[in-house]
Amino acid sequence: MNYTLRPALSGDYEFLAMLYATTRSDELERAGFPVEQRAAFCRMQFEAQQHHYRLYFARAHDQIVLLNERVIGRVLVARAPDEIFLVDIALLPAHRNLGIGSHIVASLIVDSKALACPLRLYAEKKSRAKALYLRFGFVVTSDEGMHELMELRAEMSAPT
Repeated sequence: MNYTLRPALSGDYEFLAMLYATTRSDELERAGFPVEQRAAFCRMQFEAQQHHYRLYFARAHDQIVLLNERVIGRVLVARAPDEIFLVDIALLPAHRNLGIGSHIVASLIVDSKALACPLRLYAEKKSRAKALYLRFGFVVTSDEGMHELMELRAEMSAPT
């Protein structure tokens, strides 16, 4: 993979808002959400998400994914002595299903093995991402309504 990561900067905020909107577009369309209200709704939800991240994952490493020097996504990872938590991973639609996200997750699995700690994340119950995590060997440890807490223990992780 020829992607790189760099720290997120304050100037990335508008990109992150737009990226968030791309992750919700299919859902909003299926739900029949009026087109003219989608941008405002996504902005409000993005602001709430960012507030949540600052509140609960203040020490997480927020990184921008670059491909050939072009900004294509985000990875937010919180590391603690007893776990690695993948808070958020998102790529622009044109860069999904190309193996970049899988490579990022695989590298976090390698880190969790090296630290002998679990890798945890939340996934939407019916998302494509959940299927990816299941292929990697993650198991559901908690039902949180629309999301599930998933975990891959270092000693149980699938080969990378």
